[in-house]
Amino acid sequence: MANLPETATYDAGVYQLETTDPVIGGADGKDNASARNLANRTAYLKARVDLMETIVSQADAEAGISTTLKGWNALRVRQAIQASGVHYKNYLAYSDDQTLSDTNIGGVVGFSGGLSKTFTLPALSGLAIGSTICIVNVGTGLLTIDCHAGDFLQCNSTSISSIPVLPGDDLIVTMSTEKWVCTGGLARIKYSSAFAFGSGYQKLPDGKILQTGTITTSSSADVTFTFPIAFPNNALAVIAAPSGASSVFASVNTITTTSCKVSAWVSNTAARSALGCYIFAIGY
Repeated sequence: MANLPETATYDAGVYQLETTDPVIGGADGKDNASARNLANRTAYLKARVDLMETIVSQADAEAGISTTLKGWNALRVRQAIQASGVHYKNYLAYSDDQTLSDTNIGGVVGFSGGLSKTFTLPALSGLAIGSTICIVNVGTGLLTIDCHAGDFLQCNSTSISSIPVLPGDDLIVTMSTEKWVCTGGLARIKYSSAFAFGSGYQKLPDGKILQTGTITTSSSADVTFTFPIAFPNNALAVIAAPSGASSVFASVNTITTTSCKVSAWVSNTAARSALGCYIFAIGY
């Protein structure tokens, strides 16, 4: 005796046998139409349950048990705890170099040391996407977060293998596809486009840009200083200061979004002076 073939589709209805239907068996027989509809629906629902079991398997592992029902309960309890304001499963503190592991996934890792130390993130291989670790530096030493060999960390658009976490700072990392991603914390601010920086300039979140540099003036004419980057709108102020010289002062004129002219003068005279000067400019 053979079983009816099943297809994992949710049939729109269940066939009703009529009094006029002939008695015909077999896989396509009229008498088996209702059973086929129900078998197809059952196969469809089983496929959906299998998918849910795949999703809940992580909850099973976190609960340290094997039954799906208890795994679901663990997941629901965790969600209830998070809803009450507690978002991490544990808090583990270390004061020395540490290689983090699965135990730290979903928890807070605290650094309480007074010397410079390093925490190494778990290897990405074998971790579930979405695995998250919160790291806080509650000590007085510098904490460096390193990736496992071959892994990398993405902060905004920058890919790095390590990141410093200063005393009082924090960092949240979450596993994405084949990489760790900085998803929160003060340690990632320096990689924000609002704080973009380069040789001689620093951008601020309110749109202002700070720029610095050095220049040597001339004893015969103004010298042009070109800003490291152009101000998009306006240079608000530029200051020139002589480098280590006495009885001289520096002046700035002809300020544009890209440059300014700098001169140095001997005090109480009209004589120009050739010497090194520091430049500081602010604009937006």
